[in-house]
Amino acid sequence: MIRGFIVALSLFIGQSAMADVQSMFGMGISSIGSSGAIRSSRSDLLSNYFTPSALTDYEEVKVAASFLYSVDNFKDIDSVVTDSVKYGASSTKTDNVDTDTPDLNNLLLGLIIPSSRKGKKHGLAAFTTMPFGKFLAVETQSAYYPQYMMYQSDGQRMTASFHFYDDWNESWDYSIGYHMYFATGSTVVTRFPSSSDSQPSSSNVDLKVEVKPAFAPSFSLRKKLKEAQIDFSYIGERDAKLAFNADNSINVFVSPVPIVVDGNSSLYYDPMQIQIGYQKHFAKSSLYLGLEYEKWSDFKSSVMVMDISGANSFEQLNIDRSFKDIYVPRIAWSTGSDDSKWTVGYSYRPSPVKFGLDESNYLDSDRQILGFSYQMTGQKLFGLFDLDYRWGTAFQVHRLNNRYIQKQESDSVGYPGYEIGGEVYSLAVQIETNL
Repeated sequence: MIRGFIVALSLFIGQSAMADVQSMFGMGISSIGSSGAIRSSRSDLLSNYFTPSALTDYEEVKVAASFLYSVDNFKDIDSVVTDSVKYGASSTKTDNVDTDTPDLNNLLLGLIIPSSRKGKKHGLAAFTTMPFGKFLAVETQSAYYPQYMMYQSDGQRMTASFHFYDDWNESWDYSIGYHMYFATGSTVVTRFPSSSDSQPSSSNVDLKVEVKPAFAPSFSLRKKLKEAQIDFSYIGERDAKLAFNADNSINVFVSPVPIVVDGNSSLYYDPMQIQIGYQKHFAKSSLYLGLEYEKWSDFKSSVMVMDISGANSFEQLNIDRSFKDIYVPRIAWSTGSDDSKWTVGYSYRPSPVKFGLDESNYLDSDRQILGFSYQMTGQKLFGLFDLDYRWGTAFQVHRLNNRYIQKQESDSVGYPGYEIGGEVYSLAVQIETNL
């Protein structure tokens, strides 16, 4: 019974997800269609998420809304060890692993309120993403079980950012802001007495959960050149930590056995990001180049690190591991006019996961990302309302390079080994208008 309780507890608190929607897919159809290479745009408000300093180009209050849908096609894993005595089972079990992750259905919103004084342009902007029908979702899954961690729940939470932007002088613009995320604390007090027909008794559970907002700073800078621009942006680390305490009393035979568990983990994690970009504008086309640095080495793992005490001795496998920093190059080409525009882009995103540890099964691989988008202007919304607006659509595909993961120990989950890889397909539609 006690072993079963510990296994159940680890399942409850062992899952987390990494990277937000904006980093995985982009923010705005120009960003999505360029595979993240476009980080500022005069015709797509949402695509200024990473470089809000460029919002000095806007002169009117605007609002933008985009719907993003994403579905995966990952390789399933067949005939591997899925449980063993090492992880609390009564015997070694072999089965297939379904690697499907939840489809992403997200709403992306942006609002800008510009102002000017004595010839200087400045204002406020806000961006948010949210899954349809829920505020936050955390899926319970063992930390040892194979899972595509980067796609597991990246769109199953709300994110928000707030920015002040200003033109420093004729050549330089800057912005400062905050990105909001959430920290969670949970306390569980339980009592599970033994019961029988002759002497019935009642179990009870007392649960307390606190969710508090936390903020990471952001900064962006833009240098305007003749027919070109260079931009820089910084977003601080967002570690949505969970602190957990469980004070339990379980009756085994006659005497109650106390089990106290203190733990901490990261429900969601977004690394510190530094990005630089370059735009070169021609007569009817533009070239975009970008390089992003993500500091994953500060992230240890998604495992709930537990300190377990009580009448019995328990041990947690130490699978805390280090990740590696990554650099993401991007390139895109856009052509057209203010009335209609086509964009195509490519980026290469290496995996931050280090392989070679038998107890870890984070499924991730280097990926190639290809995007495409189209946008145009209109004057009659849905053919009914006189309203100047801009609408567009974007498509993006992630191709995860095939990789074979070898396991050395016969009682490790995933033994003898498996191949990872597959695709992720995303579609976005967007509308933007003045208020």
